[in-house]
Amino acid sequence: MMKRPLVRLFQRIARLFGIPEIQNRLDLVQTQLNGVIGEAERTGQKLGALERHLERRLTQYLDDQA
Repeated sequence: MMKRPLVRLFQRIARLFGIPEIQNRLDLVQTQLNGVIGEAERTGQKLGALERHLERRLTQYLDDQA
């Protein structure tokens, strides 16, 4: 276990270098990135469904024209 004065020293050094602020910003960016990735996946799924629908309609149209 780390001695109490060392813990305080490391905390102070971290604050001086802005490490907690940097970590908070990284956490925020990670959260936003996860949201963007999730939205992109949902959009991709919607586009895939639309593409399949259009393929069926085109096939049906071509079959009706034959």
